[in-house]
Amino acid sequence: MKAAFIGERITELRLKKEVSEYKMSYDLGHNKNYIRAITSGRSLPSVKELFAIIDYFEMTPVEFFDTEYWNH
Repeated sequence: MKAAFIGERITELRLKKEVSEYKMSYDLGHNKNYIRAITSGRSLPSVKELFAIIDYFEMTPVEFFDTEYWNH
């Protein structure tokens, strides 16, 4: 799996949820640039924060990482 997957997946899910990067960052309790840093590839979330992001999308980790499941 490429490191860029996480940022790309967050962007995909964020757009489906129709929420901005700024709003998502604030909803997760971070500064306005937190999600932008992840989606641009400048940083990666910690495991704890990744689980918070997955929970934000009301998914399980399997659903987040297994994009084939949702595409079929």
